[in-house]
Amino acid sequence: KETVDILVHPAAANRRSFDLALTLEAVEVPVEFAGTTEGNKGYGGLSFRFGPREATAITTDKGKEPRDSDMAPHPWAQLEAVYQGRRASARIDIDPSHPDYPNGWCLRHYGFLGVNYPGRKTVTMEPGKPLVLKYRVTLGEG
Repeated sequence: KETVDILVHPAAANRRSFDLALTLEAVEVPVEFAGTTEGNKGYGGLSFRFGPREATAITTDKGKEPRDSDMAPHPWAQLEAVYQGRRASARIDIDPSHPDYPNGWCLRHYGFLGVNYPGRKTVTMEPGKPLVLKYRVTLGEG
């Protein structure tokens, strides 16, 4: 069973944030899931793909990310670029209550931000024990 809660905050200073809570629950029997093991990437959680753009920059709590990476833990990541002549950004913050916080990421300069949950390990959800994954997404312009 999946429940999605979205709380949209008022726009301010050319930015809008929304809180995303994904609640996953095994209904009758345990459910196992894992991120991909292909290429040791580990992705499989919340992910964003971006359209055509120029001047792509990815930033994390460590600063500008000069190259693509897999499984490096960060509390947040942001992709900023120019879309049809206008600068815009998308940032994903992982809530500290998230399992395995701070999580690893799949960061790609071709236009991909992905929280690697559960990464390369297998997670088993038991009936009656919901798994809650929380994020804040901030979209900005300028």
